Amino acid sequence: MAPDQHDTPPPRASAAGRIVVIDVLRGLAILWVMTFHLWIDMTGGRFGVSPLWEDLGNRIAEARPLAALTALGELILGSGYQGVAVFMMLSGLSLVMHAELRPARPAWHGMTARLRRMVTAYWAGVLFYCAIFAAVALLQYWLDGGSLRSQLDHVRIGGAIPVRIGFDDIAWALSIFGPLVRGQYGTSPVASLWFVPLLLQYYLLFPLLLPILRRAGPWWFALAAVALTVGARAAYADFSPGSIEAYDRRTLDYFAPFRGSEFLFGMSLGWLFAHQRQRVAAWVESPLDIAGVLAIAGLMQWASVSIAATSTEGDALLIVAGQASLVLFALPLLFKTPGRFETSAVAGALVSLGVISFTALNVNDAMRLVASFVGDRELPGVLWWTFVVAVYIPLATAAVAWPMAWALRLLPSQRPRREPPAAPAPSVAAPPRGLADTSTT
Repeated sequence: MAPDQHDTPPPRASAAGRIVVIDVLRGLAILWVMTFHLWIDMTGGRFGVSPLWEDLGNRIAEARPLAALTALGELILGSGYQGVAVFMMLSGLSLVMHAELRPARPAWHGMTARLRRMVTAYWAGVLFYCAIFAAVALLQYWLDGGSLRSQLDHVRIGGAIPVRIGFDDIAWALSIFGPLVRGQYGTSPVASLWFVPLLLQYYLLFPLLLPILRRAGPWWFALAAVALTVGARAAYADFSPGSIEAYDRRTLDYFAPFRGSEFLFGMSLGWLFAHQRQRVAAWVESPLDIAGVLAIAGLMQWASVSIAATSTEGDALLIVAGQASLVLFALPLLFKTPGRFETSAVAGALVSLGVISFTALNVNDAMRLVASFVGDRELPGVLWWTFVVAVYIPLATAAVAWPMAWALRLLPSQRPRREPPAAPAPSVAAPPRGLADTSTT
């Protein structure tokens, strides 16, 4: 399918050449993950997301608008684990954008630099988590007494779950791919960085997948993504009967074939964004269009967590439906006509968070240990909520995540340009040019 080069006006880009809406979505995704961590640590998870949908339906049926808004807010927080899927989608989108707007370059161009940045940030996250773990144990030893060894065994996450880290755990974590095949299904220092080996798999597969996308086009490619994910999960169920559930969950979450539709959907989105942006934008042009798309996305999201599948294939289709709903939720923002929002303070804050999303997650992981420690002190309510609102995400991100990103040279301004900036696009008929690498995760 030949790209339609007359259908793509240039998107709004930042001074660093990055596409604003992509970084806004990345900022929203990392904020979603971090607030989910806070929610699950404070509530214990409430047995999944499905009861939250039921609570929302009940509050609406009771005609209690304020209670319904509260239930909706908790539903959004409780669904934040899907921020990882959004990251995978945006990574596929960004890689395709980068390749399609520089078609003369091979698909693997710049891959070494991307992998190096990702691995370095991952190692930094593991070591930072271990450092905060040790610091919390030392504080407990200083304040509560006992032995340091016993306090190392009493570091908690979520207020109740013990976190134990040995030198073997650190070695497994630093090996990157080791936890995927380790005899025990969890490795503590990895924490939320479990997605890194999965993303590395996607990156390594990308040069093989891009020619298929170019030949098949975005729609057939997306359908193939559905077939691949459903088929892989069904085959795993057939060939691995009777496995331990936790090991099955690790396998299905950590290996690309079993959830690859999230990344492949993002690749299809990237192709549309590069070649048919104006055409897709027409689908979400009016408020009624947007409301319809969001309603369909909400229905798919509800179905993905509330319908009990009777087969492995049905379960896989529901998982894919949840991923597709995230695509629909992103469409109105991703394909909107650039306007005031892209230059607003809100967008600027989300962009700032989006470009340091990796180190923000590193810091947030460790802050979960700090939150458990602070909670154990039984502080007055005002001090606890001051910590939750002002310190847990805002101060930790500004005071630690930004310096960490700077030290690791992850900021866009620190990346050397390999070519002079291109001149501005002469007309709306030309494809966007001069875009920096938009992939940070």
